[in-house]
Amino acid sequence: MLEFPDDPEVYGIKYQYMYGSEFLFRPVVDPGVTKVSVYLPAGNWVHLFTQETFGKAESGGWVEVDAPIGQPAVFYRVGSRVGEELVQQLMARDVL
Repeated sequence: MLEFPDDPEVYGIKYQYMYGSEFLFRPVVDPGVTKVSVYLPAGNWVHLFTQETFGKAESGGWVEVDAPIGQPAVFYRVGSRVGEELVQQLMARDVL
């Protein structure tokens, strides 16, 4: 809610958070769960592990994504230099 104070949807979210202003995390908190629902605030977001783009520029919305062990729902903002550098580092280490 600190990053998106004008979006009323973010005030009731318990299990996801921003790391800085560019990364959004939705950890899996229940055993055996491999899909999670994630609220993406307005803008376009890239899933760290699949490189798929989600979201809408004008408004936030909920999406359901795969979140198997080792690949939690982590997103970064489209155009994020830090996000793109992280992807390059992970690719160089054969993590992605």
